[in-house]
Amino acid sequence: MAVEMRKLVCSALEYSPQGHHGCFTYFVHSFPTYSRILTVFFHRDLRGNAISSLDENTWKPYQHIEKLILRGNEITELKKNSFKGLLSLKYLDLSCNKIQFIERNAFEFIPFLQHLNLSCNSIRKLNLGTFEAWHRMQFLHKIILSHNPLTTIEDPDLFKLPALKYLDLGTTKVSLKTVETVIMKTRELENLGAVSGAGGRCGLKIFIDH
Repeated sequence: MAVEMRKLVCSALEYSPQGHHGCFTYFVHSFPTYSRILTVFFHRDLRGNAISSLDENTWKPYQHIEKLILRGNEITELKKNSFKGLLSLKYLDLSCNKIQFIERNAFEFIPFLQHLNLSCNSIRKLNLGTFEAWHRMQFLHKIILSHNPLTTIEDPDLFKLPALKYLDLGTTKVSLKTVETVIMKTRELENLGAVSGAGGRCGLKIFIDH
C-alpha cells in the first residue's frame, strides 16, 4: 500500500521583499510500508546479473535473507562455501545458469532450505555427497532438476532427505531404473516428475502412495 506524504520546503536563498521565504510544496509517493521493508530485507532477486561465481565472502551483506533468486546468471559450479553466511535461507532459485558441477557438501551452510530449483542447467551427474550435510537438510521438501542432461544419480543422500515430497526429473535423461530406485528409497516422496520415452523427451508426473 502506497503512502502519500506532503512536504513544505522553504528556501532561505529565496527571500522576498515582503519578508517571506520562497516556498513550494511537493509530494512523496510510494513511501515504503512495513511489509515492503520486510520484503526488501528478506528477499533478494539477482536474476540476470551475469554472476559467474560464488565464494564465501559473497553473502556477507545478505546474511538475513530467506529467499534468493539467482536465475539466469553465468554460474558454472557450486562449491562448499558458495552459500556460506546464508543461515536463514529457505528458498533458492538457481535455474537457467550454466551449472555443470556441484561439490560435495555444497548446501552445508543453508540448514533451513526448503525449496531448491536447479532446472535448466548443464548438470549431467549428481555426485556422491551432493546433498550430504551435518543437518541432513531436514527441511528440504522440493527439488527441481528438470531440463538438465542428467543421466546419473550417485548420491544416496538424495534418497534419505527426510522431508522431500516433490522431485522433478522431467526432461532429463535418467533411466527408468533410476526412477524406480527413487520411488523405492525416498519414503516421503509424494510427487515425482520423471522421464518417459527414449532420450528423456517426454515428461511424466507420478503420484506416489507408499
